[in-house]
Formats: sequence, C-alpha cells, structure tokens
Amino acid sequence: MFIRHNLSQEFEKIRADNFHILSQYTIEKISILTIRTLDKKYLDSKDFYDYKCWVLFKWVKQNFAITESFVAKLKKLVKKLKIIPRELDNKFIRQLEELVFTTWRPLKDFPVKFKLDGKDKIKLLQLNNYFHFYINEKDVEQIGRFDFYYSQTQIYITTKNQIIKHKIKYSSIFNVICKTYGTILDCGNVKYLIRGQNKLLVYIIISRMVPTLNLDINNISNLLDYFSLWNNLKDKIY
Repeated sequence: MFIRHNLSQEFEKIRADNFHILSQYTIEKISILTIRTLDKKYLDSKDFYDYKCWVLFKWVKQNFAITESFVAKLKKLVKKLKIIPRELDNKFIRQLEELVFTTWRPLKDFPVKFKLDGKDKIKLLQLNNYFHFYINEKDVEQIGRFDFYYSQTQIYITTKNQIIKHKIKYSSIFNVICKTYGTILDCGNVKYLIRGQNKLLVYIIISRMVPTLNLDINNISNLLDYFSLWNNLKDKIY
C-alpha cells in the first residue's frame, strides 16, 4: 500500500539526493515547509511524488502497529506529504480502523430475528464470511458463506436471512490460528477456516469475547502481510 511503481533513473536520483532530508527516519520530524520547498524544487513532478509515497511505505513497514496512535500518525503523514490515497490505500486504513475500533468498542446488544440460547445476547457481528472445514492447507472443504453473530458464549452462524446453520461454542475452541488466507478455529476434533474481507477481524473479536484463550494480536509475526502479500516483494524491489 501507498507505494507507486517507479524504477526510473530520475526516481533513483531523487531518492539518492533527498534521502538524508526526507526518509522513513525523518518523516515525522521534518517540517511541512521543507516538504513544500522540495515540492517546488521538483515542480510537483511524478517522480518526486512517487518518492514521497515510497517514504511513507517504508515508514509503514518500520512502524506498523494495530493501534489508534499508528492510524492517527498515518493519516497525519498522508496529509503532510499531500498524498492522494488510492482505493487500496483507503481499504488498508479502513480495515485498520475497524480492527482498532473492535478492540475497545462498547459491547451493546444487537437485535436479531433468530432465537438465542439461554441468556445469550449478540455483542458483535461480522457479515459475509466464507466458512470451511479445515484439514490442512491443501485439504479445505467449503461449507458456505454466512453471517457470524458473536454472543458471550458462542458464535451463531446464519444465512443472510438470519437462519441458523451452525453454532460454535467458545468452550470448544482450543486455539485460534491466523494465516494470510484466513483464520483457523481449532476445536479439537474439527477445525474450521473462516475467511472474511478483514483477515484479522475474527482473531480480534474472539480475543475479546474469549479472554481465557489469551490471544494477543502482537504475537502474530509479519502482521502487515495480512493486508497485502505484495508488501515484502515490493520492499525488495524498491
């Protein structure tokens, strides 16, 4: 995200000439006046604009964290550098905001059409997830596409018309494993793979609803890969 494809000689020259002034190490401290001076020097050229995107990409790689402070700094730097986010960039920011919000949002009761067990109340929900039986990476059987409703005791898995098709009790979950292609729920005798638009959201929700599992998003390595598998490749190319 944020990086723009540019391998031109002019881009390389701009990077060599300005890295000591504007880089991932100085971007938070450098003044807006200095950046605008550089903009004028290069007449707002595409090569210099792409260099600013490269600097931001490197800063994201270096400082990435799923926290409110990171999101706030990122937005501030986008504005500071006068970068116009593309759809992929905006998607990255939206998904980050969704993850951060889910970690602390007040747990209110969502009204539903289906009957809940006992004293269950729906606290969080996630729509349009792909749901699979999981044996290994090469052996996955799709069950269907469903909406997930999280109560204080279990997950209700329903059709878009809120017809219950499956339930997963939290007490049956032994482990939650994040992969770049989805989240695996290890329930002992059976494992499920859940794939949604936001690949880390299931992990965040369950870490909040089932604190006894002691899940910590910060223990997952290469978190940025869950937003784009191209990040490491781009890092090597550029």
